[in-house]
Amino acid sequence: MNTLTKVIDGSDFSAIYVVGDLHGCYSLLMQELEKVHFNFEKDLLICTGDLVDRGNENLECVSLVSQPWFYCVRGNHEEMCIKGRDDAWIQDIHAQNGGEWFYLL
Repeated sequence: MNTLTKVIDGSDFSAIYVVGDLHGCYSLLMQELEKVHFNFEKDLLICTGDLVDRGNENLECVSLVSQPWFYCVRGNHEEMCIKGRDDAWIQDIHAQNGGEWFYLL
């Protein structure tokens, strides 16, 4: 199987939710999951990217990728983290768009 694709069998989960643009707002995500009675043992959350930047809980959002109930695709903010390490122009653009936290690590 191509590593760029993930086949999801919906029957493996009680419910599947999709969210995008968390932008470092981990606590807000957890509040919203509580509202919909998200079951961390049986449900799946798919994020369409942009886990980081702008909010204050970036590392908490990044930690979600290790959770079995969470799948994510790479957004442009994750791409800026990757490419900004080696490209000063992208680093500057990234910092202007909430990524300054990343370069302080």
